[in-house]
Amino acid sequence: MNLNRCSLGIVLAVVAGCATIRPARESDRRAAASHACAGVSEADLGANPLRSGRILAVEALRESPYTSRGSRVLRGATVIIAASPGMTQQWLQRLFECDAARRALPERAILEEGPCPLSLVEEVPIVSALPDAFAVNLRTNDSDDAKLLLKECGTLVGPP
Repeated sequence: MNLNRCSLGIVLAVVAGCATIRPARESDRRAAASHACAGVSEADLGANPLRSGRILAVEALRESPYTSRGSRVLRGATVIIAASPGMTQQWLQRLFECDAARRALPERAILEEGPCPLSLVEEVPIVSALPDAFAVNLRTNDSDDAKLLLKECGTLVGPP
């Protein structure tokens, strides 16, 4: 009988502990989104960060799996965005971090998708600086999502 009470007490403690964990995680996500989006304009908050510049090219993002014999697996797309006056690698990275943080919120604020859907991306996109452009790696581990990302992002390439 004591064992059953003890077991019940442990179960109740675990359940009560789990109930208090969720709000903490939600508040952490809200704080992260607030921090990541600090200083980002309302116009940029509702827009896909890929719309912040002219898309010059889209390339397949491939990597070699550990067990493969030299074959490279499609993991997504690398989008090349033309540099524009005032645009920096750090600011563009911040737009992607803000977008990712907002997507992690429970209510998942309605965000612009369109071509090249960032909802398929599993990690915060990584922005690299090129001489006159920026390279943005959009990565997913799902092969179907990777194909779709590459196809959809390719529709964004602007005229030369």
